[in-house]
Amino acid sequence: MRTLLLVATGIVLALAGCTSESPRPDHVAPPPSSGSTTARPRTTVSMPPVTHHWKSDGLSCPRLTSKQARAIGLSGTGKSVPASQDYPDDLRCVWEPIEGPVTKVVLNITVPVEQSAADKFWQSEPYNGDWNHGAQPVSGVGEAAFIVTAWHQEPWITARSGNATLTISLHRKKWEEGHDPEIEKLAAVLPFMARDALAHLVPA
Repeated sequence: MRTLLLVATGIVLALAGCTSESPRPDHVAPPPSSGSTTARPRTTVSMPPVTHHWKSDGLSCPRLTSKQARAIGLSGTGKSVPASQDYPDDLRCVWEPIEGPVTKVVLNITVPVEQSAADKFWQSEPYNGDWNHGAQPVSGVGEAAFIVTAWHQEPWITARSGNATLTISLHRKKWEEGHDPEIEKLAAVLPFMARDALAHLVPA
């Protein structure tokens, strides 16, 4: 009897395996080939010429002085807060205005001692990825800069000057997923804030 049950069970399992149309649980689509148009480029950010070299120690939060920043309720010196675990040597500053269209502004700046480390950082994520999210180049801010407005709730600017790389993001109180005319007005303020931050650096 036991032998018959085992045989019957084996037959049922075999038939189920033959007739099942569900995909294998370990089936994974192959990655795109190197010639595929859907493959994400590993490096898309060019290396700007180096024109400055800044001190990497003794960093402090900058003071926002532009009239453009004051127009949206931002001014004064940012408050230093702990950096992320991924970049513990970064300087992170925040501004939390009481009034205006943003709830918080976050500045992250990294200043490696060696230029080679700064170059590697500029070429790495998330900076490389930013170009794949509709980033727009900005002139007159450091050696290279771009603004990203793909996420309406948090537009930001990334800029490089010598061995320094900074990112400033605006956290908005409200936004619209579709047409959002205010996003461009806020994005236009970011270069002025970035200039204030870069002006606060000390030459090495």
